[in-house]
Amino acid sequence: MLYSEEIHILKFSISFIERTYRDRFEQILTKPRIRKKFRESLSHFQHFINSNMRKIPGSFQELDEIYKALISVRDVPNEVYIISESSKWDRKFLRLDEGINEIVSSGYSSIISILPGELAYYEGEGLGERYILSKLS
Repeated sequence: MLYSEEIHILKFSISFIERTYRDRFEQILTKPRIRKKFRESLSHFQHFINSNMRKIPGSFQELDEIYKALISVRDVPNEVYIISESSKWDRKFLRLDEGINEIVSSGYSSIISILPGELAYYEGEGLGERYILSKLS
């Protein structure tokens, strides 16, 4: 394991979650009840820092295009961490290609943390609700 679950969550929180919601978000590490509530609300989550989100345009919403966009970043690790409303994928460490394959168009809202605090992917519930979250220039 390249990065721990704790590193993924804490760095994701600092970079991509609104300051007023960070403490609550970070509790998903230690409080199962809060994690469950968070996962249930993930499809309508409204506490991302919008300036760090890039909506994936409709013409690039295919699996291959999303994967290409994510691996185009220098030094992307092959292992990712997933937070998902699906218990099948939540708290899993997977290869990047496997994570993208399973999450894109799965019908489950999910976050894939790729480079902790620097690069992530969010898939919401709505059609075309796909975002790259990035602190990279």
